Amino acid sequence: MDKTSTFSQIPEPLLTELPGAIFKCCVENGRVSIPFASPGIWDLFELKLEDVQKDAQTLFTRIDPNDIRRIKRIARSTFKNSHKWEIDYQVHLPIKGSRWIRTTAKTQFFDNNNYICYGYTTDVTERKKTARALLQKEERLHFALESSEEGIWDYNFPKKSLFLSSRFLERFGLAHETSENLDFWLNFIHPEDIKMFKIDFLKYLRGKNRIFTTEARVKCFDGSYKWVLYKGKIIAWDRNNQPVRMVGTHADITLRKIRELELEEHMRMVKNQNSRLSNFAYIVSHNLRTHTSNLEILLQFIENAESPEERDIEFGYLKSISRQLSETIMHLNEVLSIQNKKNLELKNHNLYGYIKKVEDMLNREIKYKNVLLINNVHKELFIDYNSAYLESVLYNLLSNSIKYAAPSRQPIINIDCYRKDKYRILKISDNGQGMNIEKIGSDLFGMYKTFHGNKDAKGIGLFITKNQVEAMGGKIEVESVINAGTTFYVYIKSNFSG
Repeated sequence: MDKTSTFSQIPEPLLTELPGAIFKCCVENGRVSIPFASPGIWDLFELKLEDVQKDAQTLFTRIDPNDIRRIKRIARSTFKNSHKWEIDYQVHLPIKGSRWIRTTAKTQFFDNNNYICYGYTTDVTERKKTARALLQKEERLHFALESSEEGIWDYNFPKKSLFLSSRFLERFGLAHETSENLDFWLNFIHPEDIKMFKIDFLKYLRGKNRIFTTEARVKCFDGSYKWVLYKGKIIAWDRNNQPVRMVGTHADITLRKIRELELEEHMRMVKNQNSRLSNFAYIVSHNLRTHTSNLEILLQFIENAESPEERDIEFGYLKSISRQLSETIMHLNEVLSIQNKKNLELKNHNLYGYIKKVEDMLNREIKYKNVLLINNVHKELFIDYNSAYLESVLYNLLSNSIKYAAPSRQPIINIDCYRKDKYRILKISDNGQGMNIEKIGSDLFGMYKTFHGNKDAKGIGLFITKNQVEAMGGKIEVESVINAGTTFYVYIKSNFSG
């Protein structure tokens, strides 16, 4: 076997400055020698060339025993095809201690017991340490994400590809989806949230926010939605300062959002309750005081009346004020009864039939004003509601539409009902006189508030209606345009069918 060095033509300065070492290793009948190695062999094994030229046993004693067996197995496995092989292994040196070495070589086979290896060996200890530290960080991050129920995502800007962690996919039942197309995944975001998602993303790209963060509902495999908190940051840019890669986390915050929405609903109810109490206090302090003040004045007039005729006139005024006082007290009692009824009796009502019932009650007014009332509610739609409240709400809203019809055209009232989230929404629209909602504001539902100068208006119907709807866990909203019409939306929170 030829032991002549194939590296004899390499200039000595280059061999000296070369990091690591190039070598030639000969195996003859089980005996190993290294006839050539560049000076870097000392840094790698703390041995000189003369220490291993005839017998490399000393070098092998410094290699970890478990790694020696791997080196021999890999070297021999490439004999017949002369493939290049590479291996990382540990050495234990007298001065430096334990180090990691990487050898890349090619084997030239002569027979079963004789072969030559040519290769290059270098110290990769620092790279190993860095890789190990990175692995530990990844393991810690993985553990942290697993513990915090978060997943990760990775977006490639040039390719417009999005990687989502398996934890995210499994949690939302989307593990079978394999696409990395961004638009594909954006389709899973709730239509009402996608606009804000994109706005928050653009704000981050334009530098308005330090990190990208947004909340959105994501559609699960079963069709339901869960709330997700997205956070992310760009970690790579190209030479033109354009983003290349962005990574982040996504967390299921459904329970938190439910609690937040419940809190918002509670705060809204408290605010409305305070508003009603304030309204009630105003009525008690103002209206009752007005009535009692008028009574006192009239009693003085009666006492000072100079004739029976004058006294009779004053008694007529007294009866009117007494009637107004009784009416005010009746209204206040009705408001108080709504506030105090915590456990209202609910019954399952056919909504279409109940509307027909109220239509019959208003039959005289409908015929008098030639009203076209269109009941679009499904005939088999049932809702759970308090009977008295349902009748009162329908009566007040329909009678208002008739009362404030536009005199220049036939009054038309459309009644619809549709589902939205956890509500049935009863929609009552007319083509009547309409109102300036921006100017009226919250006064629309205030007690004793009137806006059309109608002499029959009491300003109590909408106030009572709002209280009744909210007592049932719903809400009422309104849209209106002057001389075009008004639409009321009654949110009915109840168990429903049909």
